Amino acid sequence: MATDGNMVMAKYLHPNRGQHSVVGGVTKMKYGFRGGGDSFLVHIDDVRANPHLFEEIKTQAAPAKAQAPAPASPIAPPEPQVIEEESVPPPDVITGAEAPSKEVNIVGRLPGVTAPIAELLAADGIESADQVLALGIDGLMEYKGIGRVKAEGIIEATTQLREIAARA
Repeated sequence: MATDGNMVMAKYLHPNRGQHSVVGGVTKMKYGFRGGGDSFLVHIDDVRANPHLFEEIKTQAAPAKAQAPAPASPIAPPEPQVIEEESVPPPDVITGAEAPSKEVNIVGRLPGVTAPIAELLAADGIESADQVLALGIDGLMEYKGIGRVKAEGIIEATTQLREIAARA
């Protein structure tokens, strides 16, 4: 009777490399179609009785699996910190009104105004939406990086924002 304990991995030593039916000489077990050089499970009695056909492949015992280190004690997350903010009302972005204790230049927040353009405008004291509207399209076009299309877009967006603020 074949059990797992009676089966060993063996190399088939037959000189014929083509696939042919392999049957155990002692056990009469059918090992399927095999060719010389194939490795497969063979009953130990067939290996011992036919050493010219089967060579047992000695396998080393699998090394014991390394045990995972014991989990470290869980690290408690840090306590949340409460960050108190100053009670300063936010600036009115549309009108350019500043917060009581902080200077705010809102021009850089207007649609179409990039940081370099905002710096140029700030250098000339242009810091509010009213001042941008007072410049107009031609006045904005005097600044590097602002052409007619961009100037029209800045004026249009600023005007729309002022209208929305007026309704609120």
